[in-house]
Amino acid sequence: MNSSPDAKDIKMAEKYTNNSSPTTRCTRTNGRGWRCSQQCFSGYRMCEHHFIASKGCRKKKKNKNKNSSIRHKEAALKVKIAPSNATKVVQRELKNVGNSRTSRKWSDHFFTKDDDFEWISEVMDNTEAEKKIRMAENTINYSTIARCIRSNGKGWRCSEPSVAGHTMCEHHCALAKNGRRRDRKQKKKKKKTETLLQNELRNEFNKKQKMAKQDLE
Repeated sequence: MNSSPDAKDIKMAEKYTNNSSPTTRCTRTNGRGWRCSQQCFSGYRMCEHHFIASKGCRKKKKNKNKNSSIRHKEAALKVKIAPSNATKVVQRELKNVGNSRTSRKWSDHFFTKDDDFEWISEVMDNTEAEKKIRMAENTINYSTIARCIRSNGKGWRCSEPSVAGHTMCEHHCALAKNGRRRDRKQKKKKKKTETLLQNELRNEFNKKQKMAKQDLE
């Protein structure tokens, strides 16, 4: 006995229509059940639209890593670190970062397909050079440069380098200094108020004592 197709079979049939199969569909999803229905390129996992979008994201990430490396290099030149061999470690790590970036060839980013188009490699972020760059930047951030110790108690910590001879960066040192100055002013004002109150109570007590003596006379 032939059974009619149910709703699940119809849905699965519509899912893979237009020459789309589980192996040739774009793998881009939103994490909530949706998946792109376009076909992916031969040898790639995404369609043209999502491939170009991911290319722009990789370009932004590359520029961000480059700017971060420049900031850490400037911080290493401005901040005095003790002992002196820590500075050598920072410079060596920065040199390794630069070498790993410049050692890439143009062919690592582009290669020609059968249709004479050049596409950026999808796995560029997973290369060993990128891993070395991230490891070097993390080493500079958290171990070699003295970081500011200011935190919020919830996992966040200031990423700026600390001022020489202090445990905090310039911004948080200024905030702490202003806070101590404000505390001193408040304590001084409170002490003055307490002194005036004590003087008033003492004068009132002396006045009552004097009036009591006059009544006895």
